[in-house]
Amino acid sequence: MRCGLALCLGLLAPAAGAQEALQTLPGLYGSASDPAQSCTANPHRLEVMTAPPHMMLTWDRSAPDPRGGRTGRLVYDMIGADAATLTLRLEGETRAATDGGPAIWTLRQTDDGYCWARPDWPVMRCEDRQLRCDAAAPTS
Repeated sequence: MRCGLALCLGLLAPAAGAQEALQTLPGLYGSASDPAQSCTANPHRLEVMTAPPHMMLTWDRSAPDPRGGRTGRLVYDMIGADAATLTLRLEGETRAATDGGPAIWTLRQTDDGYCWARPDWPVMRCEDRQLRCDAAAPTS
């Protein structure tokens, strides 16, 4: 199936409501539940790149890699965004969704940071809460 260039580019461009999340999410975060990955011990930087659409998490010291082992950087392909969420696919992901397809992740912005969800999980489930370490989130 082919699509016109304008349509294809429109599918990749974030919606107007998504611009707020793309502007306010970047920053320094730490785990709310793992002291070894907290804001004081080993925070991570969340960065968003719009072309090509990616989200990166980077640590000064290595952190647990969800694919196994340890890493200093995770790169996610951004496949969707709205005012409070990013829909992502972790590059090199080996885990699968409950339907057997590739795992898709939803980063949900919260009042004080973010948490992780998946489309194949119950709507209220959001895990691995991360707290913003920065003094204040950017507003524009």
